[in-house]
Parts: sequence; structure tokens; C-alpha cells
Amino acid sequence: TNFDAEHEEIADLTIPASGHEYGTWIDEIPATCEGTGTKGHYHCEACDMNFDAEHEEITDLAIPANGHEYGTWIEEIPATCEGTGTKGHYHCEACGTNFDAEYEVITDLTIEQLPPSENPPTDEPPVNDPIEGEDGGCRSQISSGVLFAAMLAIVPILLFVRKKAK
Repeated sequence: TNFDAEHEEIADLTIPASGHEYGTWIDEIPATCEGTGTKGHYHCEACDMNFDAEHEEITDLAIPANGHEYGTWIEEIPATCEGTGTKGHYHCEACGTNFDAEYEVITDLTIEQLPPSENPPTDEPPVNDPIEGEDGGCRSQISSGVLFAAMLAIVPILLFVRKKAK
């Protein structure tokens, strides 16, 4: 038997519920590679409970983080005397972030172009393309044909100057 403050007998102790106040739908916040998301839900201000679209109670609103989609290793493209290179890396298709071999974030994939070399030009091997110098820089190759053409251009000038000097 139950009694009130004036010691009167109370037959029923049940207090009728006023019902949930669902309010407006709160949209889902999707999970990202590294961050948790939140399920879409209604929130009852009266009892502080959360409910799904069918008004069923939800006790956990968290959507676990997805994790990165590393894919396959993308090989390094070395820098040359003529242009920059690209570091080897993994690329997450989901968020666009790049990672090194230890899965650490890489913000810049650029490998700087090789600097000019301190080495003097050489005519061996006979190629016109720049090559890597012994100091890690670039040096120009002068082909035998280019060297021969330069000598042909200089010889008449030298003969002319010598003739003028006499």
C-alpha cells in the first residue's frame, strides 16, 4: 500500500507519460577516413533519447571511421635535368590524401629538378641530351658533330684576324 504526504492511501503510482517530442529530423553526418560520423536521428528534448526514422530508440549514434583506401603502391618517377619527379606513394581514393611507404601523410609529392652541375661539359658520350653529372647535378653533352661545327665556324675567324694583324 502506498500513501501520499497527508497519509492518504494511493491506489495507483503510475504517472502517465506525455509521449516523446521527436522534433525535426537530424541528418546523418557521414564518417570519413579518419573521423566518426553520426547517424541520422530524432532527438527527444523531454527525455534526451534518440530515435531512428521509424521512431525506434537508438543508443549509439556513432558511425565508425572508414579508414583509408591505400590501394597499390605508385612507383617513384625520378627527377631529371629537364623536369621534376614524383615521390613513390599510396593514394587514398576516398579522401585524396597521399602516404609514404610507412603510411605517413605526404603533402608534397614533388622531387625537385636536378640542379645544374659544376662539372665542365664533355664530348663523351656523343649525345645532345643533358645527363646527370658526377656531383648529382646536370651537365650538357656536346656531341662530336656540334664540336666540329663550332671549330669550323671559329677557324675562318681566326684566319681573318691573323691576316689583319699582319
